[in-house]
Amino acid sequence: MADINVIKRGSKWQYRFEGASINGKRKQYSKSGFNTKKAALEAGAKALAEYNTIGTIIIPSEMSIADLLDSWMLNYVKINLSDSTMHGYANIVEQHIKPAIGRRMVKSATTQMLQELVNSIYIEKGFSWSSMKNIVTVLKGSFRYAQKTLKIILFSPAEDVMLPRKGPENHRYRVHEIDEIERILAYLMDKPHQYYAALTAYYTGMRISEVYGLTWDCIDFEHGFIRVDKIAKKLSKNYKKGRERGIKGKAETIWYFGDCKTTKSFRTIPVGDRLLNELAEYKAMQDENEKEYGTFYKHHFLQEEETSSRRKVYRIISLDSASPSLDLPETHPVFVREDGSFNGTNTWSHANQEIRERLGIEFSFHDFRHTHATILLENGAYIKDIQERLGHDKAQTTLDMYVENSPKMSKATADIFEKTSAIDTSTLRNPDLYRIWQNMVKRCRTVSYRSKGISVCDAWNKSYEAFLNWAVSSGFTEGAILSRKNESGDYTPQNCYWYIPKAIERIS
Repeated sequence: MADINVIKRGSKWQYRFEGASINGKRKQYSKSGFNTKKAALEAGAKALAEYNTIGTIIIPSEMSIADLLDSWMLNYVKINLSDSTMHGYANIVEQHIKPAIGRRMVKSATTQMLQELVNSIYIEKGFSWSSMKNIVTVLKGSFRYAQKTLKIILFSPAEDVMLPRKGPENHRYRVHEIDEIERILAYLMDKPHQYYAALTAYYTGMRISEVYGLTWDCIDFEHGFIRVDKIAKKLSKNYKKGRERGIKGKAETIWYFGDCKTTKSFRTIPVGDRLLNELAEYKAMQDENEKEYGTFYKHHFLQEEETSSRRKVYRIISLDSASPSLDLPETHPVFVREDGSFNGTNTWSHANQEIRERLGIEFSFHDFRHTHATILLENGAYIKDIQERLGHDKAQTTLDMYVENSPKMSKATADIFEKTSAIDTSTLRNPDLYRIWQNMVKRCRTVSYRSKGISVCDAWNKSYEAFLNWAVSSGFTEGAILSRKNESGDYTPQNCYWYIPKAIERIS
């Protein structure tokens, strides 16, 4: 074992010891500036212990916290995490951490300093608990990188930083009762691209990006499963500048298909007949829409591109048939508007708000996932099945989020959900009245009615609910026929009435 030598140089003391030979030459380690011999000896003993443990002496780095964060983002986050996570962490670094402590040196950081930073952000910014969790994750990850990868500090001061106490307003998720889900679905009934997306999320527990990443080849109607193999995501508008190379016509989207969140997110989800039948009905509706819109119906093509972190993504190019043809593979997203246009998850920012304001239900699309998982747990599904169904990396993640809602687990997952919580969508509307409304709208789209200038009023054309309200208030009964006072006029509340045929008496 190497000996520690302590010598006096001027008025200060110095320790020195020899390390292993490199290329036949001994390397000496020393440090001066100690006021007493005892202080030099203690520092030398600590340095020698560090040397024997990891092979070199850890000398406090002059690196700033800003430079540490940049190095961590470049060499760890950019390589190992998803693009959306990378952008989120970059915003935290640039907006909240660097302005506060970026100029300080890594070696000067203390747990107290980092805790005070977290507390001040929480108090001054009023961020949610989940947002604060991400900020603490960035601090812990970057300082752990300084300790374990760069080896410029012995211990991470961020390890003991605590999150603010989670108050009652910071619930991790919302779970809805079946009657609330039915009200939401009924409200969305006349918006098929939202209604069927919501139904899919409720029956599968998929994330919104996974739902909108579905293409029709992902749905196996014969064997009863849905394959999750990609997500829909929208990158920054500055991701690509100018028009795509080789693309002509009106390229209208900035949406992409990319890899799922984690390797466990790539999965196959068994589903029951109710959802499959609904999706089959939706596919038939899309086929009819494509025929009706003709050359104006939107088609989608995939162009391979690469993100700044060298990840492969596929840009969705949406064009109608009148645009020049593309030498690109075509794709068929499941959830599109009536004219075939694909708007990804954007369609839900306004829908969430509408549901909150008009139905009085505190709601976001992700609630379908939480509700799905909780129902399974409450009815005894195996935690491992639920983990795989949700695409969680670990069963512990599922347990941490949902286990307090779960009784004893005993039955198979897909059958439980189908038997205990399936929604009979036919009860959300009067079948006869809904058929009358559909026929009225379709009839006014025919060439015959268009040539006569006969149309449906805007309120009824856009919303079955508006027609339903009028029908009920104006005396609709089973077997009634919708008629117009003026047969050459439009379908409006003022021009329409219910005709009830007289029953034919039996001849005795």
